[in-house]
Amino acid sequence: MDGRPPTSAGNRPGSGLRPMSSARQPSNLALPSRSGIPGTASRLITASSNRPGTRSGFAQGVGVLSHINVVDRPMSQQGLVTPRTGVRTPRRQVQDKSYFMGLLRSKINELTAEISRITKEIDLLSKEQSTYLTYEKRAEQQALELKSLQGQLADYNLLVDKLNTDAEMSDVQQEYRDLKTQNENEAVNIDSLFEQRQEREAQLAQLEAEITQERYVAENLTSTMSPELRQQYNELKKNDNILQRSLEKFQQDLDLLVTQKMSLEEELSLSQIKQEASNCTIN
Repeated sequence: MDGRPPTSAGNRPGSGLRPMSSARQPSNLALPSRSGIPGTASRLITASSNRPGTRSGFAQGVGVLSHINVVDRPMSQQGLVTPRTGVRTPRRQVQDKSYFMGLLRSKINELTAEISRITKEIDLLSKEQSTYLTYEKRAEQQALELKSLQGQLADYNLLVDKLNTDAEMSDVQQEYRDLKTQNENEAVNIDSLFEQRQEREAQLAQLEAEITQERYVAENLTSTMSPELRQQYNELKKNDNILQRSLEKFQQDLDLLVTQKMSLEEELSLSQIKQEASNCTIN
């Protein structure tokens, strides 16, 4: 005997039966002999790679050549290697109508929340604006009240000054009557100026209406003209616009020259030497 265990039908390679589990295998495992018959260790490696060995006893395939850690692979009760399953994600495999409806509802909810937030901001801004307008109106009223109180304070200060200077009561009353008369005259003048302004505005509106009417008549006359007269009219109108712009430019130059003349005359009146030189030049 060469020390090898007897080979049975269950341990013979290529018999189609699965190898014994680690609990059933004997402790005295023998190395493969020179004849090429694989031992128990080689059969375990072949079983761990899920590739059965050939009849010659050599395992073939990519699983044998690749590095596999057998310790990290779980074993079943019968000794078969079970592959590890990956972590499943909660991703929907079939994206049907209900999936897209749910997605649409979620987007609608997000839009509704955003619209609600923007509406609240708009309401807050509207309230702030209304509060600002209320404060502004109140500030204007208080400014008018402050101006009236300042006028009363000035009158009281004037009365106190009169009392401190031992002024007579008759003088104070006379000054009051004079100021009242002056205020009444100024009120009459203001009313007269207001009426004159209204009259001028009415005249201006009437003149604008007449100018518009004249332009309308001129356009009608132009439309009824012959082509030669219309061309001549357009040329004259163009020349008129050019002359108007030239006249405005000359008027501006004239105003500038008049201003310079007044400035030079003022300098001449302030300098005695320049006046004597001017007189000598004239003579």
